[in-house]
Amino acid sequence: MRIAVLDSGNGFSHDIIEKLFIPFTTTKDVGLGLGLSICGSIMTRLKGNIFLASGLTGGAMIVLELKKDDE
Repeated sequence: MRIAVLDSGNGFSHDIIEKLFIPFTTTKDVGLGLGLSICGSIMTRLKGNIFLASGLTGGAMIVLELKKDDE
């Protein structure tokens, strides 16, 4: 099963997208930079994947990929 969420913001810049799962990496003025690191850990525990991209028309896109128990 795949769940994709797309917003209408600026999207992810190419230079930061690979670093966003590293703890304490943030693009915000205020924030710990732990959110995506925690999400990545949860998805790993569930034997799933999380992908980040910029949408074709702008905005950030996050895709969660979960496998069925029999896969």
